[in-house]
Amino acid sequence: MKNILNLISFMFLNLSFCQTEVPIENERITIKNQGEIYYYRDVNGVFNKFLGNWKYQDHPTSPTKIVEITFYKREMVQGSGWFNDEIFARIKYTENGVIIYNTFPEDIPYLMKRDHNIMGGYFKYPTNTNVLSIGYYSEPYLGGEKGTLKLIYNNSGGVETLNWEVRTFRSLENPFRMPYNMVLIKQP
Repeated sequence: MKNILNLISFMFLNLSFCQTEVPIENERITIKNQGEIYYYRDVNGVFNKFLGNWKYQDHPTSPTKIVEITFYKREMVQGSGWFNDEIFARIKYTENGVIIYNTFPEDIPYLMKRDHNIMGGYFKYPTNTNVLSIGYYSEPYLGGEKGTLKLIYNNSGGVETLNWEVRTFRSLENPFRMPYNMVLIKQP
C-alpha cells in the first residue's frame, strides 16, 4: 500500500511540473495554450555560434577602443509561467589604454551567474538563426540607461564575425560609451 501511495505521489508531482518544450527559435511564433508551462529551449544548438570570445578594435594596429566580450548560455531560466535558455555576456571595454568597464569575474571566469547588462536572446524569424536579438542591453555604471542589441553572425572564409547593433529606447542624456555599431571577430 505504501508503495502505491508513493507511486501515485510521484506521478502527481511529475505531472504538475510537466512543460511543453519549444525550440528557442520558434518562441515568437508559438501559439500558447492557457495554463500550460513552456520551456523555450536551445534544442537545436542555434545559440552555439554566438557563444565564446569576441573582440573589436577600432583600428587594426593602434586601436583607441577595444571591446572584449564573452557570450555564455544559461539553461532553464525561470520567467513568469515559462522557462527559457538565454545568452548573457561579460564585457571588458578599454579606451585609450584605460579600462572603462570590466564585468569579468577575476577569480572564476566561467561563473554562470547572469550579468544583468546583456541578457536574453530570441530570433525574430525562426528561419534566420544568424540574427539574434537581445531584449535587454545596458552598460555597467550608467545608471539604468537601456536599449536592445542585435547580433548578426557571419562566417566568411572561416572568419567568424558578429555585427553588433545597439538600439536605444529613447534619446539618451548619458549615451552609451561603447560603439553602437561594431564588428566583433571570434577569438580562439
